[in-house]
Amino acid sequence: RNDAMIAATLMVIARVIYEFRAEIRLDKSLGKRVISLFVDTESMPIQPGPVTLLLQGESREVIRASVGLIKVATVVLDEEQLTSISGSLVPSLMNVADDSKKDLRLRVRVIVERMLKRCNLEVMERAFPPEHMNFLNSIRKQQVRKAKRKKKPESGISGFDQALGGSEDEGEAVESDLQATTDRRTMQSRAMTTKTGRSTG
Repeated sequence: RNDAMIAATLMVIARVIYEFRAEIRLDKSLGKRVISLFVDTESMPIQPGPVTLLLQGESREVIRASVGLIKVATVVLDEEQLTSISGSLVPSLMNVADDSKKDLRLRVRVIVERMLKRCNLEVMERAFPPEHMNFLNSIRKQQVRKAKRKKKPESGISGFDQALGGSEDEGEAVESDLQATTDRRTMQSRAMTTKTGRSTG
């Protein structure tokens, strides 16, 4: 199994979901296919879907890509659809937040912020493990404070990068996963070019 390939596949799926968001919102069958990535509603009792299961793995690269896909889903799916996946998804996300460094914890926080804005509060409270209720309450309090402030001007980045990136509420400067990958590849390419030039010089 190649973790890099799995992560890359997840990012492609995220891009497809975002680009076809209008169709997904109109076609319930497409919406169900997206939901099935996070929860298996056909099984009884309901079981986690493949992306949710990937959150429980050991590869940081795969977990980061899975979280990125979930962030895009929180922009595309409607309240009913997000509600249907919250019970399975939120506990796994909390485990990621507990076991990860700051960057992943911030990404999980953004997901919770978005779900709070789209879903009924009672739904989120039922989905949250009791030991993580302080995390939920902290976000709620911050959202109330932020709502009293003026909105910041648009950042100018693309819609997909906003969906994949940081919080609209807090204006955190979180670099998107796709942009980070592009930057790394550019730096590697420049390094190879410089090395080749020195070798031939």
